[in-house]
Amino acid sequence: MSVEGPASDRVTTSVSVASTPAGIRAAHAWLEGLRRTCAASEAVWDAITLCLEESLMNVVNHGNREGHGLEIDLTFRKEGERFWIEIIDSGAAFNPLIAEPREAETLDAVVPGGQGIKLIRSFTTSCAYSRVGNRNHLSLGFTAGAR
Repeated sequence: MSVEGPASDRVTTSVSVASTPAGIRAAHAWLEGLRRTCAASEAVWDAITLCLEESLMNVVNHGNREGHGLEIDLTFRKEGERFWIEIIDSGAAFNPLIAEPREAETLDAVVPGGQGIKLIRSFTTSCAYSRVGNRNHLSLGFTAGAR
């Protein structure tokens, strides 16, 4: 982990996890360690945690179609009141920025799943996607006090 400046004002750290439920748990443990060392409001950490969970679930459940032992590379950056999570995987190409979230007319018509993209769009202040070679790159940005 790279930490610069007073009170961890600038932080960059990365980890690789398996594209499995156990990998998601490992990512949560990594993020929880960051939460203890990087000052931010509960609202910011809740948004980061929710969006990371939704993104990782998409990779594990949809991107890892072959069932191979794919790795997910995660990078966390903090610069002052701005935070980013970058998620890189070699699963099936999927751009959540152009995918249409599922909409239901009534509460009874809601189908489990399909709301992650909507949540990510709602809780981030910036979101960028690119496919570089055979890898998906998703960058999620958060700003303290933006919500």
